[in-house]
Amino acid sequence: MEVNGTYSIVPLSKESLSITVMQTRVRPWTQRTRSLAVARTSSTCSDLIDNTQNYGPAKDLLQFHEFPITGFRFEWIAPTC
Repeated sequence: MEVNGTYSIVPLSKESLSITVMQTRVRPWTQRTRSLAVARTSSTCSDLIDNTQNYGPAKDLLQFHEFPITGFRFEWIAPTC
């Protein structure tokens, strides 16, 4: 960043990008099943990436929702009144 708050401008490496959004099933886990959930999620995401990259042209960016990274626990749901 320059002193005046601007950034250097560089040309794009490509005119366009291929972006894919990955929507996966959300599987809840408990502390007891955490290790299995992490292994299952890693395997599922890896398979999705392979399948996506092998279908059509190569993708430049793959987007996942937050749950494959953070996991999901029922305790996080606020109780209803």
